[in-house]
Amino acid sequence: ADHIRWAQIYVLMAVAMGTMGFVAAVPHAFIASALLGFMLVWGVLGWSLPPAQASRLIKLAPEAAPRWRARKAAAIYLGVALASVVGGEVLTYAAPIDLGWIAALFPAAAFAVVALTGWPAKQYQPRLG
Repeated sequence: ADHIRWAQIYVLMAVAMGTMGFVAAVPHAFIASALLGFMLVWGVLGWSLPPAQASRLIKLAPEAAPRWRARKAAAIYLGVALASVVGGEVLTYAAPIDLGWIAALFPAAAFAVVALTGWPAKQYQPRLG
């Protein structure tokens, strides 16, 4: 996943999450297959990124790797917790079918940040401290 452009990953994640809500419109006989297909795409995208990110962090600053990995793990846990809060609020005020497109807003926002700042293209020099 490290050689794939970050923008492409964000777009794929947004598309996968945004279209997952349409599984309810699939004929009942095919719903399990459709859901499995969406979950497969989401799983591959979600679980292929952490090893590549960890490898990149270690290459950027090998002597600071334990701190970077700890911060990265904390950020993942924070993201999971925030997603639970947002998902709970969506279910309070909207229908379960709305979870997909609302979840798609987050990778879409990440894509917008990457596209507007040009962050991956810039040469990044980490602070060691």
